[in-house]
Amino acid sequence: MKSFVLCCAVVVCCLALGVQAAYFYERPAGPAFAEEDKGRAGRCAAQCFCGTPNVNRIVGGTQVRHNKYPWTAQLLKGRWHARLFCGGSLINDRYVLTAAHCVQNNRDQITVRLLQLDRSSGDPGITRKVIQTTIHPQYDQTRIINDIAILKLDSPVQFTSSVRPVCLPNINHNFDNKDAIVAGWGLVKEGGVTSNYLQEATVPIISNRQCRETRYKSKITDVMLCAGLVKTGGKDACQGDSGGPLIVNEGRFKLAGVVSFGYGCAQPDAPGVYTRVSKFIDWIKSNTRDGCYCSS
Repeated sequence: MKSFVLCCAVVVCCLALGVQAAYFYERPAGPAFAEEDKGRAGRCAAQCFCGTPNVNRIVGGTQVRHNKYPWTAQLLKGRWHARLFCGGSLINDRYVLTAAHCVQNNRDQITVRLLQLDRSSGDPGITRKVIQTTIHPQYDQTRIINDIAILKLDSPVQFTSSVRPVCLPNINHNFDNKDAIVAGWGLVKEGGVTSNYLQEATVPIISNRQCRETRYKSKITDVMLCAGLVKTGGKDACQGDSGGPLIVNEGRFKLAGVVSFGYGCAQPDAPGVYTRVSKFIDWIKSNTRDGCYCSS
């Protein structure tokens, strides 16, 4: 019997049985949020732009230049010796989008880190504590459907020339047959070790019809998206990359997918499977009303 893994941690994790009930978890909000105006969601749109890279290993990947994708986030667990367990994407000044399977059993003491290109360096980047975790109410951990979650940060991130959010796509935006970039600090090869440096790989997005012709077959639903080299393999997200971004450059980078699961890493006939972000725009916006979105 074939098995597949969620790309959720630095070790291969097993798929649990049963359906995860929807939940909403919140730590007490800090004073930064108590003093902020909750109705400012669209107010800063004219002051910043999303999806703009800083211009001047994932399997088969190349090392990313300094802060090239400034929305790419590390999710860290633990109080004293925090360890990387997943990735995420900054979508506005106080929310990060990630995979539901990353946080269903990791609700306490999550730290989000931005702008740390090299995990072995002494540079701490920008860190924020997670005070609220919202998992999609229809998340099904058995079928890995609706594998998406929102993390609220304990204080807003100040947008600068070095840190900006990624753009969200329009509702039902279709990215089929476009080249995408997946970025993260996960395993550089199946069974290998995690990367200290942010890695990126370019992978083609295929249609769901094509993806159902691979070993995934009917497992692929309309809320999923597949990307990878079907015939040869060689480029893919891997363990530790889960929750991280799959982005497409359409003038500005848009978040097409969230790293979800796959059969191993970069295997033939097994492209990476991602949560299709365009199917969840209304849900995302309704749960991030107090966030400051940039113009796209």
